[in-house]
Amino acid sequence: MINPGPPPASHHRRQRIPADEVRTKMLTAARDLVLASGVTVSLEDLSLEDVIRHAGVPRSSVYRIWPYKGDFVDDLLCHMARPDWFGAAAFDQDTIDLALKVAADHEQMLGTPGGRRAVAMEAARQAVLRYFRAIVTAREWQIYIALVATARSARDDQARARIGEALGGSQAAFITRMAEFYQLMADGLGLRLRSPAYSYTHVAAAAAALVEGLALRQILADAQRGNPGSRTHQHPNLDLEQLISAPLPGPGIDGKPAVWSLAALAFTGILDIFVEPDPNYSPAS
Repeated sequence: MINPGPPPASHHRRQRIPADEVRTKMLTAARDLVLASGVTVSLEDLSLEDVIRHAGVPRSSVYRIWPYKGDFVDDLLCHMARPDWFGAAAFDQDTIDLALKVAADHEQMLGTPGGRRAVAMEAARQAVLRYFRAIVTAREWQIYIALVATARSARDDQARARIGEALGGSQAAFITRMAEFYQLMADGLGLRLRSPAYSYTHVAAAAAALVEGLALRQILADAQRGNPGSRTHQHPNLDLEQLISAPLPGPGIDGKPAVWSLAALAFTGILDIFVEPDPNYSPAS
């Protein structure tokens, strides 16, 4: 019997990875590198060769999909703007669970309008503080804010439109999720909207703008902490970090004063504008 010998060299060659798999691996690898290093997402800071090595894909396959580095960065910006990675800064499950737990722990107070408002205030006091701390320390959220700033400076109209669409989708997903949560909490606490013109989408949008705006200022204060002179040169009487992070007095669930954050205290102002105790509410027996 004749020995056929070794298979042709082409049989030893690495099989070509499908383009969709190369795309997924590259975008995931780049996202992980950005998240780990905290670098600005820009043409200058991101090394395509580093991403290729991290992804473990052939260079030739990468350059077939993205002939130019700018093409890859545009796709990366859109990928990182999607809600499935960023979550659009929505309350995480632990924050939602905390708010629900406060309501469940004080169910006996839901029989009166005053009691229902007090429970809603306590849920806001605890949950908003947790949410505020979570987004201040979340690198994903900080990168998302950088993406928002980057959207208008993309290299062409088509790239700006794609990034803007991805960011808009993330915001829509966030507002929708939070509106559903606020409605769930309001229904459980016997609250209703004050006007037919209002919606829980309004509550979600206003609350997000408030808390995230304060979070941005907290991040700025943290960045200036090591250089107090720059903070006080023009406005010596304003300590931004103290203003945002210092505890404040407010009402407690037991009628005694409690410690509040600025974010939570301001958040309750939004609640009071949009919702009120429902006079027709009857707690479940």
